[in-house]
Amino acid sequence: MGRVFWAVVCSIFAGASVMSAFGGSVVVAVAAASGAAGVALLLLSEELRWMRTGATRPDLRGVRIAGAALVIRVDDRERAVDIALPAAFALGGAGAFYAVCSGELDLSFVQHSPRPVSPFTFLAVAVTGAVGLVWEMVRRRPDPLVLTPHALVVGKRLGPRGAIAWTDLERTEPMPTDVGRRRRGADAWLAIGADEEPRLRLNVVRLGAPTTFWLLDFYRRHPELRDELADARVLRRLRDGSLVDDGRADV
Repeated sequence: MGRVFWAVVCSIFAGASVMSAFGGSVVVAVAAASGAAGVALLLLSEELRWMRTGATRPDLRGVRIAGAALVIRVDDRERAVDIALPAAFALGGAGAFYAVCSGELDLSFVQHSPRPVSPFTFLAVAVTGAVGLVWEMVRRRPDPLVLTPHALVVGKRLGPRGAIAWTDLERTEPMPTDVGRRRRGADAWLAIGADEEPRLRLNVVRLGAPTTFWLLDFYRRHPELRDELADARVLRRLRDGSLVDDGRADV
């Protein structure tokens, strides 16, 4: 239901942009188009997470062998969305604020509603978007998840940052989610301790949440095979599906 609502909002913004362009109001057209782009990027970000959570095949473009370790990257597409989203809202908010102040956008029809719209609302959106854009630009790229024969090194945004020895990995169990809500269902977490904490977030890695789960689970239970993580043998397992043991296939 939420996706339908935001899709309708995106369509309204897009329609307003087209109508404003034909009406000769370029600023309003740009502001509305930016609003449509922002909503579309929100939907895209959610879909990317959902695709990685339910991916049935590993995306090997997100992994490589480097320094005798398997490096699993965070999806670069999410990074691009994180930058483009605040930029769209900053441009849309600034354009709408300018259009109202210059008289190109008339808000008189909503001023008598229960929740009248102030021009400064658009200014607040623009400032918030600009601050978010600056933050995303200066923030460094998220660190990857690195698996070595001795430990896994957890990057930022994935869980408790630092190295976790394989011998300290107490369990690998999917965290329960509310399947009745699509947004919650798109969050894939992996419990690695005795309790719910610490845990790893899997729905942001390019490899895909299911494959990353089976990868960690397999090498946790097979210490004698962890030297495979230092060379191409782990890539062969990712390709042929041998990470899934019959005894764990129902997880």
